[in-house]
Amino acid sequence: MNIRNRSLEMGREFNQMVRWRQVAVVFPLQLDPTRDDVVTMEGQSLAQHQFKTMFSSHGILRGVCQFARTHNEWNLCFSENDPRGLSRFIKQWKPQGIVAHVSSPEIKKILDRSGAKVINVSSYLPDSGVPSVVVDNLEIGRLAAQHLLESGFRRAGFVGYPGVRFSDLRLEGFVREFQRLGQMPQAFPPELLARKDFKYTVENKELCKWLRNLVKPVGIFCCNDGLASCIADACRSLGIRIPDDVALLGADNSEIVCELSHPPLSSVRISRERIGYLAAEMLYAAMNGKPPSTEPVLFAPDGIAKRLSTDILAIEDEDLVLAMKYIREHAHDAIGVEDILREVPISRRLLEKKFRTLLNKSPLDEIQRVHLERAKQLLTDTDQSLAQVAKSSGFNSGERLSVVFKQKVSMPPGEFRRRSRLNK
Repeated sequence: MNIRNRSLEMGREFNQMVRWRQVAVVFPLQLDPTRDDVVTMEGQSLAQHQFKTMFSSHGILRGVCQFARTHNEWNLCFSENDPRGLSRFIKQWKPQGIVAHVSSPEIKKILDRSGAKVINVSSYLPDSGVPSVVVDNLEIGRLAAQHLLESGFRRAGFVGYPGVRFSDLRLEGFVREFQRLGQMPQAFPPELLARKDFKYTVENKELCKWLRNLVKPVGIFCCNDGLASCIADACRSLGIRIPDDVALLGADNSEIVCELSHPPLSSVRISRERIGYLAAEMLYAAMNGKPPSTEPVLFAPDGIAKRLSTDILAIEDEDLVLAMKYIREHAHDAIGVEDILREVPISRRLLEKKFRTLLNKSPLDEIQRVHLERAKQLLTDTDQSLAQVAKSSGFNSGERLSVVFKQKVSMPPGEFRRRSRLNK
């Protein structure tokens, strides 16, 4: 018996002595359930893809670890293997519970044969048939659309992976929000172009043609940050300016990927740690005899991490640009519509009409939205009291902030702070 196998055997013997339970967090290295090649859909090498995706798996692992610290009978192990390596790992480790990225039917079969309780944290398959805790992909798309609409964009595009579940759901949520205003985003690639050797690089003539032909300015939402980074590279090679011509938004908020892009990418924030924690909680209950929900538990995204790639107002009306600029510059002040009118020399009726016509909201709606975003940022990043947060985000009192917060965010400020700290 080699040293590694003997170590595993000794570990199992020790675990039995102290009555620990083997729990594994499994992220199989299968890049896409529709493909068997080792080049990713973005046209990147396997090593580059692993670098970009490890933040997702490690976020899940951190969440599971947070839960395990309060349940000392768990002995955790983390595995990133191809399907063959995953089978070997399960045979050797013999986990009783598994939190897994069930990304293909092959992976599901391996996990089914393990005999362990399994909780899925992947949105790749239409119906994994495994109890799941997953991000609400429809809400990610809706939030992305809302962010671009709030910046004044009425023309939009979407870049994703046709036929891959999480991408299709994000597209659906994105389109629904724009359709409410009578707009229809352009999706790329069309299903006829989505094939095994499709690459999202400047060498792809169809992609370059699509980017050139989009009427500018336009907001583009990519289904994840890795793809947004590729589109940013293609835009730069084509001389398309970001954010002046194209405002670019990703999803998942993989911070290193976003910050390394030029310019840095805005992204929909997703708390992988929180998903990992909830998945561990569900697994613990299942391992103790409580049947898990047959419906996926959906976890909402945390908002937008705003960076330079969407730092622009796509509004041609000069009065509206001035009004929006004033509101954003006074996110910390208790301002009203009359304050805006001192800076924008038009009637209140005309200002209200322009907001309604071009932004589908009132000036007060926008003031409140900006104040709330400021309050969220302070609750997340500072230790200020509720009264201090209210004063620094344009609310007259902590009580007023609490009332508005509950109405708009569906939870009190204290609960939001607790969750955001857990998610960081």
